Amino acid sequence: MTPRYSNSYIDQQLDDDDYDSLVEISRLICGARSFTTDTADYGLPCPGFLIVETLTWFAQSIRSSVWTYFEATPEARQRQMCLALEQFGPQGFADAYSKGMTSWRDMTRAQDLDIWAELQDDRANTWLHDLARQHRELIIELVA
Repeated sequence: MTPRYSNSYIDQQLDDDDYDSLVEISRLICGARSFTTDTADYGLPCPGFLIVETLTWFAQSIRSSVWTYFEATPEARQRQMCLALEQFGPQGFADAYSKGMTSWRDMTRAQDLDIWAELQDDRANTWLHDLARQHRELIIELVA
């Protein structure tokens, strides 16, 4: 059975502005009944998918380089992510992601994207916190 969480616990995570709260929000979403790795969007509504996949993209890129993320991520999920970022992401994120999709095997270009990710990490975290807060009801519906 999937664990369920109280609204107050979810609100506590949404109110915090630190990285750990983003990780916890992502973990909660990944525990949703609808979550599956069998679909490009994990079976999640777009905001939930963006929170989970953007956090994964940045964490893996910063820790191990963008090529490790793109090598391990199915192409269908990459296409879904690029479309979602084009529609809802901060300016420049879809372009950087698209560059990663096409050039991750080129180590020079991958290093440029690694630097971009490092420089954009705080901006990404702020955006993800805002996205999660804007979609509080959806997150509660998924995990509460």
